[in-house]
Amino acid sequence: MRYLIIDTSYFVFFRFYALISYLKLSDKNFCNENFTMDNEFITRFSNLFEKSIISLLKRHFEITRNKFVNITVIFAIDCCRSDIWRLQLFSEYKANRDVTRTNDLFDARIFEHVYNVLLPSLIRKYSFFRQICNPNAEADDVVAISVRCLNEEPGFQNEKCVVITNDNDYLQLLDQVHSIYNLQGHDLSSKSVGGCAEKNMLYKVLIGDPSDNIKGVLKKSIVNKLLSKHDDVESIEREFKELATEEQLRVFYMNKSLISFDHIPENICCSVKNTFYNQILRSSIA
Repeated sequence: MRYLIIDTSYFVFFRFYALISYLKLSDKNFCNENFTMDNEFITRFSNLFEKSIISLLKRHFEITRNKFVNITVIFAIDCCRSDIWRLQLFSEYKANRDVTRTNDLFDARIFEHVYNVLLPSLIRKYSFFRQICNPNAEADDVVAISVRCLNEEPGFQNEKCVVITNDNDYLQLLDQVHSIYNLQGHDLSSKSVGGCAEKNMLYKVLIGDPSDNIKGVLKKSIVNKLLSKHDDVESIEREFKELATEEQLRVFYMNKSLISFDHIPENICCSVKNTFYNQILRSSIA
C-alpha cells in the first residue's frame, strides 16, 4: 500500500489563493472590494482541489490511466484553534494569528465547504480517500502519529509514503517517510538541517517559530554554529545546557514541549492510533 498524506489546511489555503491569483490575471475587472465567494468560485475551487490531488498521485506514484491501485490518500485535519492541546502549556500559542490583514481576501467559509461538502463528496467518489482528525490535535500531530503507526506495521517501507505540506515542523519525520513536498513541487528536505530529523527538531526549538508565536532561545547564527559543531543531538543539547541561563533553559524546555512530536500527549496518541487503525489500516487490509 502507498500513502499520500495531505496537510488539509495548507492544501485549502494554497488552492484558495492560487485561484484568486488566476482570477486577477484573467479578469481585468476583478478587484478585492468586489470579491465574493459565489457558486462559480466554489465550483472552480472544488474542481481544482480534486484535479490537484489526482495530479499529485500521478506525479509521486507514477500512475497512468487513472489506475489507482494499492493507494490511500489521507487528509489530516486540524482541530479548532481554541482546542489545541498546546494552549494548556502556552496560552499565547498562535495568538499572533488573530491579527487580521486588511487586504487579505481569504474567506474562512471555504473550510466549511471543504469539510462539510467537498471532502465527503470526494470520499464517496474515491474509495481510497480517507480523512482523520482529533478534537485537540493539529494536522501535523495527526500526521506524525499516523506515520508512526505505518512504521510499526510489519513490512512497511517508508518509500511508500509521501507527505504534502509547507510546514518545516514535518522535517522531524524525514527518516520515517519517503519525501515531503509542498504544492509548488519543492522538496522540503532541501531545508533540512544536516539531513537529520532530530537536528531539525532541535533547530526549531532553539530558534523558535514566529508564525506560532514561539520565541527563540538563541540567535539563528549561534544555533547554526552550535549544530554544525556536533554530529549528534546529545552533544548539542549538552553544550547548550552548560552555557544556558536559567531563563534560556526554561524557554528551551517549553519550546521542546510545544514543537517535538515526541511530546504529543499520550491520550491524543492513543486516540489517533485507534482512529488510524480502524479507518485506514483495517480498511486497507479489507
